[in-house]
Amino acid sequence: MNREPRFRFPQGSECGIYNLPVLNLLRPGDELYITEGCSDCWAMLSAGHKAIAIPSATLLSKKDKELLKSISQAPTKPPRGEAFVSPSGDQRVGVGVTFHMYPDRDEPGERLFLQLKELLPNLEHHQLPVGCKDFSDYYLATRDKPPPNLPGGRLSCPLAGQKGGFEIFQKLHEIFQKLHDFRAKLAAFGISG
Repeated sequence: MNREPRFRFPQGSECGIYNLPVLNLLRPGDELYITEGCSDCWAMLSAGHKAIAIPSATLLSKKDKELLKSISQAPTKPPRGEAFVSPSGDQRVGVGVTFHMYPDRDEPGERLFLQLKELLPNLEHHQLPVGCKDFSDYYLATRDKPPPNLPGGRLSCPLAGQKGGFEIFQKLHEIFQKLHDFRAKLAAFGISG
């Protein structure tokens, strides 16, 4: 039986980690949230967390796997206000971040978590409540309530201190809202998206 691949990409392209620039903001001891898709990543960013998206552990390149492993390692020397960068300048090494994941409430989500756990032993599993199929559902259901880990319920901006960072954060939040509205319209026509 010839099965078609689940994902298709233009010839010559490759799938990789979404939102790699957030790695430049990581400092020793930071938390990095791994999500399964861009909309979950946007929700995680809107909730004030540093996040990346990985569509499938089997699609991760060797370079991406090495990058994730390297940032999970503890720094060998105390940094001077910045995390370590590899000699080539393209990878952050020895940052010592902890990884977190709210896998989608389905079998592929749990499988992705288990595959990533083999790569990242310090990856922490967080269970979504019943009725939330993914983190974006959870975020939308709780966004007006104070998050338990953010004092006063205010969203923190993961881009704070970066030139134009808060404006980018606000724009991402607006885009996420529009995407959610669009998904609701699709659902009204019986289309999942």
